[in-house]
Amino acid sequence: MKRNLELIMCILSTIENEENYFFKGTFHFGNEYNYKQIFYHKNLLIQAGYIKTDVYEENNEKFSITELTWQGYEYLEELKKTLEIKNIPQYIRKNINRI
Repeated sequence: MKRNLELIMCILSTIENEENYFFKGTFHFGNEYNYKQIFYHKNLLIQAGYIKTDVYEENNEKFSITELTWQGYEYLEELKKTLEIKNIPQYIRKNINRI
């Protein structure tokens, strides 16, 4: 499976945007990505040291808590800059008549 930077950014952004400092639950991004893709990319992020995941049990129900590491925050900022730069030509093409 190829690495998908947009999916990686979705996972990291989802964790970053939580009101708590961690994400509790399962990642869902509509029909755009399936479970295998999300699981694979989440594991890549764990291997790289960008996220930390622990499994807990509460009332006989298991759930995972995922949080960003310092490196994860730094990588997310770099991804945002990269994707903004990539999308600048597309933005210009879409809005050329407005300029």
